[in-house]
Amino acid sequence: MSGELPPNIDIRDSFARRANHFFTVTDPRNILLTNEQLENARKTVHDYRQGIVPPGLTENELWRAK
Repeated sequence: MSGELPPNIDIRDSFARRANHFFTVTDPRNILLTNEQLENARKTVHDYRQGIVPPGLTENELWRAK
């Protein structure tokens, strides 16, 4: 997915999303991420919830950050 990211993606939880999130956060490859990468992901989700969408952010990147 490319282009502008719509500010109205529903990132609230559902069972499928919680399950997907569980499998993502329990991915052992996450231990290879730096504190900076983790903080950037946290900031991306926080900003999105505040209505701030960085240019070029894709839906896949948003879900990965979450």
